[in-house]
Amino acid sequence: MIPYTDESLLGYIKRRSDAQGFPEAKGFLTAPGQTYGRATVEEPERLALELNLDLATMEQILPAKQPMDAALDWSFHRMHRDPVCPACIAARQPRRKEWRHALVTACAGHECQLIDQCPGCGDDLTLLGDGYAGCLCGTSYGDANAVPAGPFETEFAKLIAGHSGHMGGVDLGSEEGLHAARTVWFLCANMERARTGKEGKAIYPKTVAEARTRLARVQPLLIDWPKAFDDHVIERWNTQGAEGLTAATRLGPWYRGLLSQKGALAEALLSRCLIVVSTVCGDAYKTRRHQDGAAWMSAAHAGETLGMRSERIVEAVRAGVMEGSQGRSGTGHLHTIVRTQDIEEVREQRKRSATKEKVRNMLGVSRKQFELLEEARFFGAECRVSPHPCVDGDFDLKNICAAVDEIRQVARVESAGADGMVAFRKINLRRTTDRNAVADAERHI
Repeated sequence: MIPYTDESLLGYIKRRSDAQGFPEAKGFLTAPGQTYGRATVEEPERLALELNLDLATMEQILPAKQPMDAALDWSFHRMHRDPVCPACIAARQPRRKEWRHALVTACAGHECQLIDQCPGCGDDLTLLGDGYAGCLCGTSYGDANAVPAGPFETEFAKLIAGHSGHMGGVDLGSEEGLHAARTVWFLCANMERARTGKEGKAIYPKTVAEARTRLARVQPLLIDWPKAFDDHVIERWNTQGAEGLTAATRLGPWYRGLLSQKGALAEALLSRCLIVVSTVCGDAYKTRRHQDGAAWMSAAHAGETLGMRSERIVEAVRAGVMEGSQGRSGTGHLHTIVRTQDIEEVREQRKRSATKEKVRNMLGVSRKQFELLEEARFFGAECRVSPHPCVDGDFDLKNICAAVDEIRQVARVESAGADGMVAFRKINLRRTTDRNAVADAERHI
């Protein structure tokens, strides 16, 4: 017996448990000394051996910390309930892996609500306390009423199941589920005030009802687009006690958290947020974004885009190397914005630029030999890029690689054989003291 496509690991265990006559999955796992939890995920070899499964097969349905599949994200793995779709159970279909996601409350296929309590006795559907299709009281989960799920619940479930979806005013592809789920949770976690006063630290929902409540709070922001989201940003901007003149200072941790999100949904939310704070709220520096027809972004956002400290971008603007605008808020904090077009150009330049160390490693030469190469002017102007404070190194690695490939091809054609060739790294001062001769050889190359 092997897992079905899109079947959850726990669902597969319960199906195996039923097949071997165990009334509940706990007894099935206890017999060989197994359990279900973190140890199962950390040491899958033991479970695969007990289930007589190929490890590669089991890993396809195994939760992980950074999976490609949104349904297998361990960060959102349910550890209190194991909900099911009544329609799926009635049709003898497998328990799907996306039902194990803490925010999924609906079946993507039947578009009905998941249940996590027995329709007969009312007991909770725990991880190991039942079988594949029914409760210990004898009630089949397929007998429960299939209640239609809300449109947002269904849309979210489809994304986690690996289908395309639409929210936040954008079409999301099947590969966007992982990032979209984390962005939705970011919104959920920041919709309620913690007792300690710190936002974004909410506990994951333990039941389907709790998850449905969390999703209901953010549903307007992503479905009633963009009005509800605009109102949410304005409400945060006007929160009592909010200080500063920019999004970074006035919206605080919420804005910084939004900056850290990834994926198409997060980009849509951030873009809309910046439009609202510049056109409605009056962000002192983002209002310049559309004056010259160009798109602008903050230094912090640019730093995230380039994968570097924002301070380097601030210094580039201050030195006049990069076009931008700087100003101070009422709290004295320096705010910098730069053109999006310039950041894209810098990103392309960073892709092809390289430091001396990177070029040395690519050529396979020592530090001393590299110094000789520079003395001999081995690297011409075409092998250099214009120095820039936001770019590491001034060597054009793309052109250097192209030149090396050309030299290699010529050497292979003109050489009579292997005896007529010498490794480039051997052209050094270890076998001669004639520094000029080595430099001449390198110049001829």
